[in-house]
This record gives sequence, structure tokens and C-alpha cells, in this order.
Amino acid sequence: MSKECGISEAAAALNSTIDGAKAKADEIVGDITSGISSLAADITSQTSGIKADLESMAPDIPVPAASLQSMMQNLVDNPNPATMAQQLAEIEEKFGPHVDVSAMLDDFGLDSKELTDMSSKFKAADLLNVPVDLSGVGSLVGGAVDKIFGSLSATDAQGKVCIGIPKLEIDANGNVTEKGKESKAATEDAAADQDVAEKKADIKPDTKDVSADNVLKLIDPESKVDAEKFDFGTPINNKLAEELKKEFAIDTAKLANHEKTARKIRSDYIKTRSTASGLPIGYTTSAGRDPDTEHFLNCYREFLNLYKIQIQKKYQNLETDDKTSTFKVGELELSQTTTDDPGNYKYSEFKYFFIETTPKKSTNRHKALIVELKTFDRITILEGE
Repeated sequence: MSKECGISEAAAALNSTIDGAKAKADEIVGDITSGISSLAADITSQTSGIKADLESMAPDIPVPAASLQSMMQNLVDNPNPATMAQQLAEIEEKFGPHVDVSAMLDDFGLDSKELTDMSSKFKAADLLNVPVDLSGVGSLVGGAVDKIFGSLSATDAQGKVCIGIPKLEIDANGNVTEKGKESKAATEDAAADQDVAEKKADIKPDTKDVSADNVLKLIDPESKVDAEKFDFGTPINNKLAEELKKEFAIDTAKLANHEKTARKIRSDYIKTRSTASGLPIGYTTSAGRDPDTEHFLNCYREFLNLYKIQIQKKYQNLETDDKTSTFKVGELELSQTTTDDPGNYKYSEFKYFFIETTPKKSTNRHKALIVELKTFDRITILEGE
């Protein structure tokens, strides 16, 4: 039965129930808030620990003392004579005993002979280690840079160093290692196969280029045409031509044999060092190093460069009695004046390479190279310098 004043007992009971529910809700919310704060602290603690563990696991990667790819990149990125000559000298000094530099340059697309000749001219002028800007002495070597790059553009050369040059590195202890080539992800999707029939070209009247046809007949030995074929005749006044051709063939054959011998010695030495280091062929440490063999290889490299200069100087011009060559084109007789004698190459680093750097326990294999070097009539050795 209801009360007359105030709320009924049922209403009071309902209010009590509601108040209890609100208190319980407040308790639950408080617990959730406290739990979230605790969870955030736990997450921060755990992730900080993971970060510290990851940082401790990261290895220290040492910076190499010298990198063949970096040196080559510097060489092609700065196509001026001074920088290229200086960089080539550094590459030969540091990596010459481990890789055939000339063959590497040729395979890469550069003309190793032109680059070596240019470097030799800077050496002769004692300009390789001058601590000033040498970009203004390009006239010393003429258009050598263009000859070195040939058909290879500087942009193409700069982009192929990572795939065209061995990844050889020298660490702080002088150990040489070769690392794998860098793999690169594709930068664009493969082109879709467009299997569409080509549209036929518009029909054009059949015309014949008579002049082109006549030219083809002139150069085709099997064709017959009512015209006199012509060819360049042999020089009339070059009395030394045949003799010099024979000497040239002999000299180039000797040079090729020396290059083959030097490559064999270098290859055997690298294999010996790899075996002594307990590593695959091509990978070496300081184990097995032989100062005598390394000195001999350095002398051999210098000897080969001088041999190439000897051949270039000796056969650059065919000397004649009156300094003219006469030849025929068909019935037309022509003549030209030969250039002056280029003179001898003055070699000033003989004492350093062949005398001063000889190790104490040398087997003197390089002395045979000295004997042959002194027979080069186009090389003047400045032994006192």
C-alpha cells in the first residue's frame, strides 16, 4: 500500500538500485582508466627495450680505406685530363697487384692505351702530385679525353660503374676483398606485348638510285661496270716502309708476349695469396704477401707502359729522304709532307721504380726488364733524377 507523503517503498528501492549501478559504473570506469595508464607505461618500457636490443645487434660496418668502384666513379665523373691521370695513378698503385687495370678499362669501354699515354705525359711533366688546379693544362694532352671515352658518353660511363667494375675494397689493414655486385629493383613495369599488325606503308612509285648502284658496282669485285676501278697505291718514296712494317710486327708481338707473362704472374700471385688466406680465389688478406713479387709486378707495369710509348714514338711517322710520300688514286698522283720527328720520351721515374723501391731480399727478376728497357731507342732514361 502506498504511503501518503514521500516516495513509496518501491520507488525508494528503485532509487537505491540505480545509485548502486552508478557507483559500480564509476568503479569500472576508474579501473579502465588506471589500466590504460598502466598499459601505456608497459608498452613504452617494452618498446624502449626492443629499440636498445636492436641497436646493440646492429654490426659496425667499417669504412674501406680504398674502393676500386669509388675511384673509377671519380675518374668518369670528372672527365678532365688532370683528375683522370691522377686517379689512374692511384688505381694502379693500390689495385695494380690484384687486377689487370688495362683489361678492366678496355672491358668497361674506355681506351686504356690513350688513358695510359695521357697519364705518362703528366708523369713526364711531373704534374701528378701538384697541389693546385690543373684543369687549365688540357693542351698538354690535346683531345685525349675524347679519345679515351670514344663512343661511350660520360653519362653512360657514370651509370655503369656499379655493374661494370669489380667491387674490390682495401681495409685499414691492407686486406683486399671482392664483394658481390649490388642488386637493383626494377624501376618500371615491363612493357605490355603489343601484338598488333603493322599498317602497310603507302604505295610509292618504284625509283632507282643510279648513282648508288654505280658506287656498289665499283666496290664489288664480282660486278662488271664500264668504269675504271681505283685503289690507293703503295707509297712510291717510302724506302723504309717494308722494313718498318716488319719491325713493327716484331715489336707488337714482343709487347703482347710481355703482357701475357705479366698477367700470368699476377694471376698466380693472387691465387697463392688466396690459398694462404684460406679464402676463395680472388679474396685475400695480408697473409702470403710477397714484397719481391709485388715490386716485380710494379716494375713490369711500368715497363709495359714504356714499351707502348716506344712503339708509338718509333712508328708514328715513316721517315723519308725528302719528307714527302707520293701515292696514286686511279691515274691521279698525289703527295703529302710527313710531320717532324716526335722526339724521344724523357723518363724521369726510373730510379724510383727500378732502384729505390727494390726490397732487401729481392730475387732481382726486374733486372732483365732494365736490360731490355735500355734498348728502347725512343726512351731517354734520366737516371740521375
